[in-house]
Amino acid sequence: MHRDEDYRCPFVGPEGCTVYENRPGACRTYPLGRMAAKRPNGSGCEESYFLIKEPHCLGFNESRRWTVAEWKRDQGLSIYNEMNDLIMEILSLKNRSKKARLTPSEDDLFSMAFYDLDRFRDFAFDKRLWEACHLREDLVEAMRDDDLTLLRFAIEWIKATLFREGS
Repeated sequence: MHRDEDYRCPFVGPEGCTVYENRPGACRTYPLGRMAAKRPNGSGCEESYFLIKEPHCLGFNESRRWTVAEWKRDQGLSIYNEMNDLIMEILSLKNRSKKARLTPSEDDLFSMAFYDLDRFRDFAFDKRLWEACHLREDLVEAMRDDDLTLLRFAIEWIKATLFREGS
């Protein structure tokens, strides 16, 4: 966000969202807010939603009514929520670890893996990161072109590398 008094989104221009087709999960979810918590038995997350009604959201002037399920389906939220839940596991691991903070190099790995997939792809293939994980060849090949496969690998790799968790 811009560090002005309104913390405006850098992707909103005079005509609206400039990255609409590739907007992040929080933007797809809006005007809903999502709360998620890991189930005690470890089988996924429980989620609940709440409505964020702000005067600048013109959608409230529309006549159409949506259920949460309709909104989630229309906005393609299932994969965004799945990835957010996996990343939430990492934040939980960090909070349970003895680390007060990540080191600068760990922070760079974390940022690269989750916010710069192109750089992480180059890094993963340059260092052949999958070899230590004994990853199947079809998954390695999929990581070349499929961002979701790469992101799932990045999540598991960060868990193992930074928190000695997972495979």
